[in-house]
This record gives sequence, structure tokens and C-alpha cells, in this order.
Amino acid sequence: MMNHGEVLNMQFAESRKHEETEFEKRLYNWVRWCTGDIGTFKRCSSIEGRFDAGNVFDEREAKIPIDSRDAEFFDRAYRELLSISDKAAFLVKAWFIHRTTEGKIARVVQCRLREVSSKLQASLKLLEICLHNLEKALYSGTYNLARL
Repeated sequence: MMNHGEVLNMQFAESRKHEETEFEKRLYNWVRWCTGDIGTFKRCSSIEGRFDAGNVFDEREAKIPIDSRDAEFFDRAYRELLSISDKAAFLVKAWFIHRTTEGKIARVVQCRLREVSSKLQASLKLLEICLHNLEKALYSGTYNLARL
């Protein structure tokens, strides 16, 4: 018979085996596209502008390539979310793009700290619905391609 600690360790190990969903892959592709972070090293420079490291890492390939077309389509879904709910769009952008802390988000959104995670999950679900509706409209032929 296992004790409570062993059960919790097993549950934690199971939760760590989480496979990225297709939505999460597209979300992180969009984040890399927005931030310009493609997994390569950035050049060093000083705040005053007196030092520049040169082009040391310019020839390195990106670790994870960005699918620009999909990122632009995902961005269109984000803009749809923005038209539906400013708060939901703010939560997604603050957490994923700006990497804002939960405390700062709670102050801006005016909610309790423990509510931030559930509000973020709800915002992501709404973004996923916007993405699905956008794809549905595109594949059914009712979406204007000029808007992309």
C-alpha cells in the first residue's frame, strides 16, 4: 500500500508527461513570431551604446523555426479575441508576450491572485474558440482572404 506522499509523487510525475497540444504549439509559435525570439543567441550590447559584440551568432540556425503564415493567422484570431474581450486579450498578451507576473496581472485585471490562473485558462479557451471559428470560416469559403 502506498502512502500519501508516494501517491502525490506519482500524480506529479504523470502531470509532467504533458504532451503539447496542437493549440499550444501554435500559441508558442505565435509568441516566438511576436517577440522575434527564434531560439538563437542575441548580440550583446551595453545600455549606453558604447559596446557592441559584433556578429558572433548571426550564422547560427534557429533551434525552432517559426511558421510565419500560421503565426499571422493565429494573430488574426488574437485580434478577433481583442474585439470580443479586452481583458481576455490582455491576459494572453501579458502572460505570454510580456511575461508579466501573476501579481501584476492581478492588480491590472483587479482580481485575486489565485483567480489569475483560471482567468488565463478561460482566456486561452476563448482564443482557441476564435481560432477554430476563423479556420471554420476560412475552410467553408465564407471568410474574406483579403483580411489576412
